[in-house]
Formats: sequence, C-alpha cells, structure tokens
Amino acid sequence: VRAKMGGEAIVDEVDSDQVVTDTAVIASLDMMTCTDKDLVIETPFTLQAEENGYLHAIVLYFETGFTFGSEDEVWLSTSPWEPLTHWRQT
Repeated sequence: VRAKMGGEAIVDEVDSDQVVTDTAVIASLDMMTCTDKDLVIETPFTLQAEENGYLHAIVLYFETGFTFGSEDEVWLSTSPWEPLTHWRQT
C-alpha cells in the first residue's frame, strides 16, 4: 500500500456510511507492558466487502481504554462509528 500511496499517509475524517467493508483487528497492545519490539507490526488481514461500491482507501483507527487503576474505564476511539475527535483517521 505504501508504494502505491507514495509513502505518505492521509489523515482525514471518515464517516461510517463511507465504509464498505467489515473491520479487522491489526494489533492489540497492552500499553503498560508493550515494548518497542511490539510496535513493529506486520499482520496479514482480510476485509470482506459488505456492499457494492468503490474502495478508495483503507481506514486505520485505534481504540484505547484507560482504567486508571480502577474499574472505571474511559475509552478513546477514532473509529468512524464513534464521535469525531481531533485524531481523525489515517
């Protein structure tokens, strides 16, 4: 993908109605225990088209939970299905 895109990621806003495939988890990291080695991610994945249309991009987003040492969790998501944040999608 990088060679086709010229090596540059595009950061933009993506609405959920623009997504025409299912999703795939590329990585799941424990931010309290992961190391630099864990951040080198090469994961094969498959996406299944859910409707007819054109595929213009692959959307990457992240979701992370903060527990702050308690049972109360705060979630930050840049998913197209969640309210927009300043992080957007890549």
